[in-house]
Amino acid sequence: MLKRNLAPASNQSMLLPSQGPRWSRQRLLGISAQLAMLLLLAVLFTNVMITLGEQRLRQDWATQRYSELQTVGTLLADKVNFQQFRTRIFARGELLRQYLETPSNTRKAQVLDHWHTLVHNMPDLLGVALYNPSGRLEFASSDIFGDTRLPASLLGGNRTMGGKDIYNSPVELVANQGQLEPFMYQLAWLENPDQSVRGYLVTYNSLSRTLTSVRPAFAGKNSPLMLFDNQGLMYIGPGTHNDDKLPAIQGESLAETYPELWQQMSGKYYGQLHEQETTYVYIKVELATQYETKRELYLVSYIKDGEVAAKFTHWRHILLTFAVTITLVSAGVIVLFHLYKLEQRSRLLNIELSRGLFNTDAGWMIVGDSGRIIKANRAAAQALKQETDALEDRSLQWALQLDDATYREVTALLNATAYWQGEVDLSGHGGSTVRTRIRKLMLLDQRKEYLLVNIDNITELTQTRHEAFLYRMMTEVDTALALTDAQGKILKMSPECLSLLQLESGQQCNLADCLDDEGHGQWQRITEQLNAQGFWRGQISCNHRGSGDAGLQASLKAIVNHEGEVEYVACSFNECSQKGLATDSTLPHRSTVLVNHSNLMRYYESLAVEARDSASVMLLDVTPSRMLSHMSDIGQLEQRANQIEIQLLRELPRNYQMSHWQLGKLIVVMPNTHPNKAHEFAEHILHKLADLGLAEGLSIGIAANQPEQSLQNLLDNAEVALRRAKQPGEQNICQAFTRSL
Repeated sequence: MLKRNLAPASNQSMLLPSQGPRWSRQRLLGISAQLAMLLLLAVLFTNVMITLGEQRLRQDWATQRYSELQTVGTLLADKVNFQQFRTRIFARGELLRQYLETPSNTRKAQVLDHWHTLVHNMPDLLGVALYNPSGRLEFASSDIFGDTRLPASLLGGNRTMGGKDIYNSPVELVANQGQLEPFMYQLAWLENPDQSVRGYLVTYNSLSRTLTSVRPAFAGKNSPLMLFDNQGLMYIGPGTHNDDKLPAIQGESLAETYPELWQQMSGKYYGQLHEQETTYVYIKVELATQYETKRELYLVSYIKDGEVAAKFTHWRHILLTFAVTITLVSAGVIVLFHLYKLEQRSRLLNIELSRGLFNTDAGWMIVGDSGRIIKANRAAAQALKQETDALEDRSLQWALQLDDATYREVTALLNATAYWQGEVDLSGHGGSTVRTRIRKLMLLDQRKEYLLVNIDNITELTQTRHEAFLYRMMTEVDTALALTDAQGKILKMSPECLSLLQLESGQQCNLADCLDDEGHGQWQRITEQLNAQGFWRGQISCNHRGSGDAGLQASLKAIVNHEGEVEYVACSFNECSQKGLATDSTLPHRSTVLVNHSNLMRYYESLAVEARDSASVMLLDVTPSRMLSHMSDIGQLEQRANQIEIQLLRELPRNYQMSHWQLGKLIVVMPNTHPNKAHEFAEHILHKLADLGLAEGLSIGIAANQPEQSLQNLLDNAEVALRRAKQPGEQNICQAFTRSL
């Protein structure tokens, strides 16, 4: 433990000034050449790292952009497939079928109203039209497509498709609201039962709106995205771009503006083209496969090197800062290395001069400005349990075994006041407790500092303080007659405690060994309750006392440290009457909870015959229905069982005995107890636990003993009662195989 003392610092110097360093011309030339080489290497390394970083970032962007194009292409193909399905649904519409069977103006108006609603609710649908068997337009939801005829290849006997097939047209442009808009139309054949054509249903789908609907999958709203057909004609572009090699208007051919890129695109399904200032990324998208043709489009994007360089600016600054820092640090290391060589000889003189200051009985050390011990005398080495030679050139932090945080506090206080005083406990490292005083002093030349450290061994004083602290803790309880550690080792006890436990003065004893445990694990359960509640009260008997002596009423209180762990246990003992103890040594104490089946069997067999024949058993299941759904619930179940167990110990009468059975199950053996009394006690327990919020999912089964019945039969009957208690409609308490009134 360190105690700060802000006493004024002393400026008295204890060392003679050393001879100053002298720089030679040869050393100056050597350090200049090293610094010049360092600067050249730093410039080359920084330039290479920046170039490689920009190339890696450009490759990462291109890979990411290709992944985005692939996602957009997949979504676009799925959208076109959905439009085919939608066209097929329109062709099977009930209103259209009724109109084709019995044409009339009323049915035509109904069909048009239905189509207008569809166009209004579907942004990518430009219009729906109906053509007669000869390929002429009958009516449409919009007049932007004019009175056009269908291609002859789709009519009559020339067609190769029909029935449920959907024809996808090539990409075309149409003027819509003053702008050219790319679209694709889909055609469905309306056939009679004899497969003759009744007409053609055509849906016009905006390709730009379809691409806009899937555009969110493309990262960055400013990222360029262009659409070309399989002839190289651009139908959708980024609007405005700063690349003169790409088409600028719709319908312009990429093969004319940038033939190198188009030649590479036309022979591959995907790829990248790296130019001097731009990286192009493209992918071929197959929208529909038909008998004769494939509808293929190209998605193209590009990345400008200027954008990559702008994005890499932050890393460029970091690399430059890192390079400058490393260069400066390396230059400082070079200069300090030469300075160290110059001052090494002069430092040896200081070491020799300081030897005469250590011929005293007090512990002294001289520490250099770097924190390294220059010299320590024999008294200081003995206080630190080290050899004198082993301390030289070791750090002061290592010698005093200070952690980093404490050493920083000491250094900060020395820098502020030039003085520090504190106590350091080295017992954990095989040393003593020492009082340390440190003064920071300046050499006469006012260019170097050193630390003068005084060390005193105060181990005996610390032990005396610890003894006083232990006695003070004993007086903080009501009647603290004994003090033990967490393992039960008795540290201090009063003369009355010696008399009660019948121990000899000065005898080393463990409280766990004094208890008349006999394999019941009483001290372990006492420790568990001390950890859980902080105290324990109960009746015990001791091995050191005679068999005819009465037991002791014990009260144990836990004293925890700052981490919440039990560090000491304060104990008080009182005499109690012989009547309070069990007459049979195999009968557990009131606070005992049997932990296994063998202990419970020994307890049951130790009961008198009359008490055993009239005994009842209560089996409790404390597992809520929602628990044990996962392995992590086992810890919660054990914690809940422990809480219920503590509450039951407070409520159980003296002659009742509780034991662990299975995970989440407890057994209470009740000698000389009628089933009705057991049922009343179970109701009392259930209400008590309900008030504490612990009755959720609790079920109780009760069974009564019969003459010449074993404990296992009794437990099996209790299991039957417990299963009945868990059934719906029961009151969580049930009896099985009980005696009649």
